[in-house]
Amino acid sequence: MQRVVIITGPPGAGKSAISIKLAERVSRGVAIHSDIIRTMVKAGYTLPWLETQEAKDQRKLATKNICDIAKNSIDLGFDVFIDDVLPNSNLIKDYKKNLGKDIKFFLLLPSEETLAKRLKDRGEVKNDIIFVRAKKLHEVFFAIKDKIDWTIIDNTSLTIEETENIILSK
Repeated sequence: MQRVVIITGPPGAGKSAISIKLAERVSRGVAIHSDIIRTMVKAGYTLPWLETQEAKDQRKLATKNICDIAKNSIDLGFDVFIDDVLPNSNLIKDYKKNLGKDIKFFLLLPSEETLAKRLKDRGEVKNDIIFVRAKKLHEVFFAIKDKIDWTIIDNTSLTIEETENIILSK
């Protein structure tokens, strides 16, 4: 049976970098980036965290498309590594409903200072929206970290390889 791993956390936590490296480490791996799937919507795109019906519809569309890609990949014998921001149990339930219960969820939760540094290093602090959003999401994830069935990894001082090893060992 192929593995499905979903990596979540706030912006700057390392979700994309880790999912790419994990997909490269296994014999047959696919990395699915939720941001890429979401931004396929060109006319009428809205920010996924807004509490509007349009944002909810677009999140639902993105999750369904991600799950369809994952199912197709699994059917062809690939391990799947998905990065997505899932700050509540309803979003996690959507993945479980679409992909089954054998998904492993990992929450990357480095310190707030580490997030700020990583966003600055990749040039995103110029965009105050992402910095404010990362801070808010860090607070949300920290508040719910013990309420959801996922493995929590404080990767503040871990390398990408050390984080990968923890995920692959689970």
